[in-house]
Amino acid sequence: MIKYEENISAKQDSSKESARVSQEDADDGRAQGFVKQAPQRKKALNAGIIMPRFSRSVKIRTRRDWGRARKAKIRVAGKSLSISVLEGEGQRLGIVVGARVGGAVERNRIKRIFREYFRLNRDKFPNGDCVIVAKPQASKLGNEELREELVAALRKVMK
Repeated sequence: MIKYEENISAKQDSSKESARVSQEDADDGRAQGFVKQAPQRKKALNAGIIMPRFSRSVKIRTRRDWGRARKAKIRVAGKSLSISVLEGEGQRLGIVVGARVGGAVERNRIKRIFREYFRLNRDKFPNGDCVIVAKPQASKLGNEELREELVAALRKVMK
């Protein structure tokens, strides 16, 4: 058996530092050190302001908690959503938007509206676990209309 690796040297020729372009072929016309800078990005409008987040601690996550909150005695139903509240300490939110409501983009839009309203208006939500269930009519409403219906349902719950 012939071993070809024995005959090949692994050492590089040190005289060729830049093997691609020799010094005599280098372009002298280009300014040395010229680097195109990336465009400056605008600073965020809320830079330095700490915004409340929708963290894991404010989500209803376990199956047991979902079941208890859905069977709560405090319930309010509207045209496009229903709310169930299980009173307790703290505030947690659960959002249900089924496939009958619409496609993924539509369902995510509805969930985003509910989460954002909860994040910015925690004082308008009752203490305890709150489950918001979107009905198929919710997909026909615009963002403002859906938000207004959520506010109306929350007012009924808080009474």
